[in-house]
Amino acid sequence: MLRAAARALAQILSPSFRAVLLKSAGAALALLIVVGVALQRLFAAALERGVAWIEAYLDGAYRWAVDLLELALTVLASLGLVAGMVFLMPAVTALVAGFFADEIAAAVEREHYPCDPPGADLPVISALFEGGRAALLALAVYVCAAPFLLVGGLGAVVFFLATAFLLGREYFDLAAMRFRSPAEAKALRRRHAGQVFFAGLVIAAFATIPLVNLATPLFGAAFMVHMHKRLSESQRPLSLKRCASRETGMILGRRMLTALAAAAALVCSGAEGGAMDALASIPPNLDAPAKELFGARSLPADAMSPRAIGFYAKGCLAGAVALPVDGPTWQVMRLSRNRNWGHPDLIALLERLANKVPEVAGWPGLLIGDIAQPRGGPMLTGHASHQVGLDADVWLSPMPDRILTPQEREDMPPTSVVAPDGKDVDPAVWTSGHGAVIKAAAEEPEVERIFVNAAIKKALCREAAGDRSWLHKVRPYYGHHSHFHIRIRCPKDSPGCTSQPEPPPGDGCGPELDWWFSDAVLHPKPKPKGPERPVKLSDLPSECRQVLIAP
Repeated sequence: MLRAAARALAQILSPSFRAVLLKSAGAALALLIVVGVALQRLFAAALERGVAWIEAYLDGAYRWAVDLLELALTVLASLGLVAGMVFLMPAVTALVAGFFADEIAAAVEREHYPCDPPGADLPVISALFEGGRAALLALAVYVCAAPFLLVGGLGAVVFFLATAFLLGREYFDLAAMRFRSPAEAKALRRRHAGQVFFAGLVIAAFATIPLVNLATPLFGAAFMVHMHKRLSESQRPLSLKRCASRETGMILGRRMLTALAAAAALVCSGAEGGAMDALASIPPNLDAPAKELFGARSLPADAMSPRAIGFYAKGCLAGAVALPVDGPTWQVMRLSRNRNWGHPDLIALLERLANKVPEVAGWPGLLIGDIAQPRGGPMLTGHASHQVGLDADVWLSPMPDRILTPQEREDMPPTSVVAPDGKDVDPAVWTSGHGAVIKAAAEEPEVERIFVNAAIKKALCREAAGDRSWLHKVRPYYGHHSHFHIRIRCPKDSPGCTSQPEPPPGDGCGPELDWWFSDAVLHPKPKPKGPERPVKLSDLPSECRQVLIAP
């Protein structure tokens, strides 16, 4: 629990939280001011009426006493108003949390749980209802607890415990309902009522610190995301646990190296600036394997505009955006790889293509495989390309008409549409829908090439009717028997991107295709392999160093 609180505190001032911190603190402060002004005016009106009644009753006598009483009541009201603002702070922050809980939780999930599927945002009405309900419940409990203020310090203890109980409930439910139904979220909270209450004590302690407590929605929501993940640990698939363990090790290792490097730079330079300024002057290791450096980055670079840098098989990606793991007509596979990032143009194309699929092929949607890492670059396993966010693999399996579980997305094998001898497609698997999906992708103007198995190209050449111009984009290549590979052209916003030459003219269905079915290609003789030299950071465009070290 202490670790979860420390992680939440550490992220409050991070770049990913800065904007929402200002918004939530501003909203809480504005709401407090509105309530305070309303109470002040209500009291002033009541005092004015009361004084007028007393003066009329006394018929002008004892004017000095009335003035003294008015002054005393005004001072007491002012002190009471200040105390009331402190009193109302938990209720106000609970209400504000309903507006920002999803934005906060999503940032925590991206930073600390990149292997897990992200939670689903609550409908706005539901989030506001939960926040409003918690605020009203807080006021009701505080009114009931108010008499205890007359019993020495007991009142403060009662208020603190009531605040812990209410805030623990509110923030845990908001975090849990991103992954569960309201009934399931509340049932989980009840099963772990003790731990949730103690977590509420931590949030309540945070809420007692003047000014700092304006950030209570951020701290409370972030803290409870970590708590919900911990209490749900037994339900996580084994593959996600392994991924999370590996990711945590990478993050801790990077943070330790970062801290040591920053400290060394500060000592050597005698600088008075912050550690981040010193760190920015430390160049990355140019001789390190680039796949290890880029594979360790779990998020894209902050505040970098989208740019594909270099060539498809030797470059990196700035300003990447993620394809949502679930869409109306697509689902992302192999979530533990964290490779659903790409240039915005590619992500938009994939969403557009997926939305066409039900009409052109009769499939519910697409299963999307690897796209790129958060910052592109060489990958620890698999592809030589996919480095600049302009390549994507699409499975040749229709999306099921249900949401796949995280475990299914890790374990489900792709289906090969190629016959065992490799000379043609398998008629028991191949359908016209497969051809329609590939054709729809090839007809997208941004698409430069589509790589498929030669047997699939052969089937497309045989079955294509009418306008066959799209076929020249479909190129045969090794493998690709269970997925096809989309590659788009370099975007206009990426002057440092190197495009591939245009495919040869024609539909590619002539003698050049026959070569792929020769015995030398279908049954190649094994070649001795020497030691492979890994791609180093120095082999990539120099801009990739800035992409790598950017916060």
